[in-house]
Amino acid sequence: MNLKELPIGKTATVVKVGGEGALRQHLLDMGLIPTVEVTMVQHAPMGDPVEIRIYGYELTLRLADAERIEIKDVRDAPKKVAVNERKRPVEHPGLGDRFIVDGKDVPVSSLSLASASEYRFTGSVVLEFSAPVTASSLTGFIRNDMPEPSEAELQQIRQGFGRPQSGPAPQISFSDDGKTWSNPVDISVLPGAMSYASFDAKTFKYAKIDAKATVILRGLQFSGAAIDSGFLRNADYEMSAGGGGGFGMMGRGMQPAGPAAPKNNTGEYAIDPSKVIDISRYMDANGHLVWDAPQGDWTILRVGYVPVDRHTKMGSTVGDGLEVDKLSKEALKFHFDWFYPQLMAELEKSASTVGAGMLIDSYEVGNLNWTPKMREEFRSRRGYDMIGYLPALVGKYVQNEDKTSRFMWDFRRTVADLFADNYAGYFAELLHQHGILLYNEPYNSSVFD
Repeated sequence: MNLKELPIGKTATVVKVGGEGALRQHLLDMGLIPTVEVTMVQHAPMGDPVEIRIYGYELTLRLADAERIEIKDVRDAPKKVAVNERKRPVEHPGLGDRFIVDGKDVPVSSLSLASASEYRFTGSVVLEFSAPVTASSLTGFIRNDMPEPSEAELQQIRQGFGRPQSGPAPQISFSDDGKTWSNPVDISVLPGAMSYASFDAKTFKYAKIDAKATVILRGLQFSGAAIDSGFLRNADYEMSAGGGGGFGMMGRGMQPAGPAAPKNNTGEYAIDPSKVIDISRYMDANGHLVWDAPQGDWTILRVGYVPVDRHTKMGSTVGDGLEVDKLSKEALKFHFDWFYPQLMAELEKSASTVGAGMLIDSYEVGNLNWTPKMREEFRSRRGYDMIGYLPALVGKYVQNEDKTSRFMWDFRRTVADLFADNYAGYFAELLHQHGILLYNEPYNSSVFD
């Protein structure tokens, strides 16, 4: 029997997930794995798609995908996940009871972060709740439908002269009656990442997102937990002041790093760093988490790092290439040994007679905030492990605002120290071995502190 055949109000156990390639992987990523319990909630008016419930949340599947999922042990849905039951504490308002896109009703479940549904709109989307709810933040896969950059534009972006274009920021506002709306708040649209909005705690029955261009929406979530509205600059994702490059985004200009405005970050919303655990060892070879979690409510945060495709600039074509990891001595030494030998031989001739120096000029490559040895370097330089505070790097408050700000200061201090020691300092040391001086043009960005 397959999931497509499961009657409404019945629960079954997943036996096998069919399909192949990216499609099968997508189904697995949504949590549809063998042994999981799944309940059929409802069918769309035309029969396709269907809404199912797993792990206590709803998601939408096309019939063709549901047909690929083999199930067994069909039974009545247990009361705790009864069909159409909407258990939703007001502090965690979730998705609402009605979802309207450009004037048309669509299934609320299709707005789940786990859903594969995607909507394009040029006007607005409205979420309606049956009772007042309170939230302090919004996260979601929200972006403007921007044209792909040309090869010339991509080259400019890679060299730091341009930023990934996000387009005008969509805005969110709130209402008690669906007629009178609060002042709009910009949604920070982050290219290639989850976008967010942070605002003073709001109690509302209606939320509206207004587009300023064609917006693509694939899942969102309200939360009573506040987001540190300054985490992008505080965690060195973007240049804090001066300099060039940085992380392209809308809804925020360059500002000095520092504490964000006070938020509702106490009580149940404050993360206890002593209760943050590293579960990396439970990841299998395919990148899936296989973890028998202890009793309680858990939030899983997957943290990784990737190159940002930033290229050198203002050089000849033969010198083009990816920027070096400036927080790593090993990376700089590899670059030095492969790139500079012939140049060093010529400069040494001048150094012995008239003197010679090298200049690091015009820093436009933007910030970097991670290196493979970051955890070890942080522990060595700051005297404590950063694991318990990693949620702060994605805008969460750990313990309280003061502790979060102190950690962010330590984090920026570590990045700046690594930049000074492993890049500028070590580069000078390597040049001095050849009798050559280093000159460096400084900026007032946080990495130069």
